Parts: sequence; structure tokens; C-alpha cells
Amino acid sequence: MPRYPGAAPPALGAPGRDGKRSASSTAGAGGASAAPCSEAGAAPAAVAAVAAVAASAAVAASAADPYEAIKNQSINVWRLHLATSNKPTKDLDKIVKNAKNRNITIHYHTKKELSFISKNGRQDQGIACDIQIPEMEEYREYLKNIKNKETTFLFAIDNVTNPQNLGMIIRSLTATNCDGIIVTRQMLKNISPLTIKASAGAIFKSHLIYCHDLSKALRQMKKHGLEVYALCPTSEESLETFKLKKTSVFILGNESKGISDELVRETTGTISIPLMNGIESLNVAVSAAIVAFAIQRM
Repeated sequence: MPRYPGAAPPALGAPGRDGKRSASSTAGAGGASAAPCSEAGAAPAAVAAVAAVAASAAVAASAADPYEAIKNQSINVWRLHLATSNKPTKDLDKIVKNAKNRNITIHYHTKKELSFISKNGRQDQGIACDIQIPEMEEYREYLKNIKNKETTFLFAIDNVTNPQNLGMIIRSLTATNCDGIIVTRQMLKNISPLTIKASAGAIFKSHLIYCHDLSKALRQMKKHGLEVYALCPTSEESLETFKLKKTSVFILGNESKGISDELVRETTGTISIPLMNGIESLNVAVSAAIVAFAIQRM
């Protein structure tokens, strides 16, 4: 049976020239994952990150579910990886059938080998697939088309390090009409098994905009007429009274350090979420959801 290359998987790097990233989606009753495509856009030689997503019938299917990923024609799937120890099930039969219908290469491995691929041996349940995360766009490409857009909003993520927070942020923002989620190439390395699981597959439907330097990207966006706001618990400007007048970017800060001073200097202003009972701040993913849905109503 074919074996997966034994080389250690590379770290998540930059998106390919087409602005898309590959993702190795691991799953079983629990998994999916993500890694970068090469510069030429070829299938990755190894998996860089893997996320657990439910594939069992007892769990609601999501885009990160290997069956849903393989069934969804809009998701580019290169390879399906299966453990030879897998017991026959209807779910597994459906996954294999759909993979064959799409001419997806199927590789078989020992459980140990597959755990090496998935980096999530406790939850992958013997199933993984190499997929491509769609809708990646370099920020300068986004700005080329900004004149043709109606007033809208985007979010920029400043060094959020918790993979579950990152996944929940992506899920919440993708559930709104947010026009894009701005991340640095360094931030893309935080896409992990927990990130994709926490996003419940929303990462495959999200519009990610990447940049090398977030401060520089925000500066360029202001030159194109966008406004930039930092979410700050001490701001005198409340979300309750804020009015969206122009297409704007809202910055989410690091879980413990908040938004860097460098980025604060690039802002048009700051906004706070009104809190009660002596609570000083909220989880960054919760804040993202509250602000996004409030702005959407504007």
C-alpha cells in the first residue's frame, strides 16, 4: 500500500501565487487541517497543520468534515489518507466513494503513520485529507477593487495566538457580511487543528486577506479612504453610539497584550463595548462577534 512521505512537515508559510493556501484536513469522528500550497500551486508534499472535525453520524456535518469537504466541489481536495486499521462503516464508505468519484488519490497508512500526518492522533480516527483553503487574497489586490464596493467593514487580527480563539473569530465573522478578515503571514501559522475545529468549517467559506506587515497594510487602506478603528475597553466612543460612515477596518488585539501601540497609531479612532457589573473586558472572539453583528445592523 502507498505510504505518505516520511519527511517532517513544514511550518505554515505564505500563500501561493494564486492567493490560496492548501490545507490538510484530518478527520474522523473528530478532524480537519491546513497547510500551505507551494509557490507553483502544486499539492503540498507534507502536511503543516491538521484540525479535528467530526465525521461520525452522531455529529452535525460541517465543511471541515472530510465527507463534506470531499463532497463539496468548491473545495480542492488532493489526497485522502486512511488508516489500514479503520473498521468498515457507512460513513467511511461514503467518504471513499465520493473521493473515487472526484478522482482523489487515496493513500493508506498504519495508524501511527496517519497520526504523524494529522498531528492529531487522538482525534483523527484514521481519516485525513489534503485540501485547499479558498478565498485568500493579498491586501493590495483587495484595494484595487475597493472603489467598486459599497460601504462595508473588515476585521484585522493583531497577533491572536490562541488557535481556538482564532477559529471562533473566523466563524463569527464569516457568519456576517464582513467583507474580509485581515491577517499577517505570521498569523497564518496559527491555523491549527483546533483553529479549524473551532471555526466549524467556516474557514473554508471565509474571505481571508493577508499581508506581510499589518501596520503598513492599514496605512495603505487609510490612503484608499478606509477608516481604521481599534477595539479598546477604555475608549470613550461606545459601540452603542458609533455610526459606520465609510468602509472601515476594526482591529482585534492579542488576548493578553491587546492591540500593539504601533497599530493604535494607525487608527482613525477607538471603540469600546459597554460592559456592566464591573467586567473590564471580554474574550476576543466574543468581542468580534458582538461588534460584527452590531456593525452589520448599521
